[in-house]
Amino acid sequence: IDGTKINLANEATPTSMFYNCSSLAALDVSTWDVSGVTSFYEMFYGCRNLRTLDVSNWDTSSVTDVYQMFTDCALLNNLDVSGWDVSSIGRFEQMFTRCHSLSSLDVSSWDTSSGNNFYSMFNSCYALENLDVYSWDVTNVTTYANGFNSMFNSCYSLQSIDLSNWDISNFTGTNGLSSFLNSCFSLRSTGDLSNFVGSNIKKLDYMFYLCQSLRSVGDLSGWDTSGCTRMYRMFNGCTSLTSV
Repeated sequence: IDGTKINLANEATPTSMFYNCSSLAALDVSTWDVSGVTSFYEMFYGCRNLRTLDVSNWDTSSVTDVYQMFTDCALLNNLDVSGWDVSSIGRFEQMFTRCHSLSSLDVSSWDTSSGNNFYSMFNSCYALENLDVYSWDVTNVTTYANGFNSMFNSCYSLQSIDLSNWDISNFTGTNGLSSFLNSCFSLRSTGDLSNFVGSNIKKLDYMFYLCQSLRSVGDLSGWDTSGCTRMYRMFNGCTSLTSV
């Protein structure tokens, strides 16, 4: 599809625009003016054969919702969103879920201070090897039940992620950190998580499940788990972990 002929200048919510266009292999959206768009809800959901998408020059400063934007873009292996202004986005839920072929993604400079829901954001990004989210501000995630649930679940190739700077003390969602790093088989380092969990966290089940390469998460002796109701299989399969 020659997307250059499409004009979004007067469209604020192109919801589900290419939803389940499962045979679409090429799409040129590089010149789109999306400066007035407020929601990318399910925009490319299910574009299973799409391998590359140039959205690098998009002005995303008005966007508040990217729910399932690239979900099930299973062959997408080239995506540059490094320059995106995400400062107004609240809902990052399932944004890249099941982007199986995405091996790199630069989101290091994103201002996520408005983000209130990161549920399954990178779930099943099998090929993703590194992810720099160290400077992310996630303090606005408060009451959503699944706010952080399964955020990095099944990132099989992810080798390191530094969460030591994250402050989740405002988060009281009922599903806590369930499956947060579940099945991150290659993960070796998370940064120092000594101060990560407080009494506000309700569930920790499957948090590090099958993180078989993980060697250390820091000294967790100071974690206040008095508010936690479920820790089922939290460290199950962490065969390289020598201390907590």
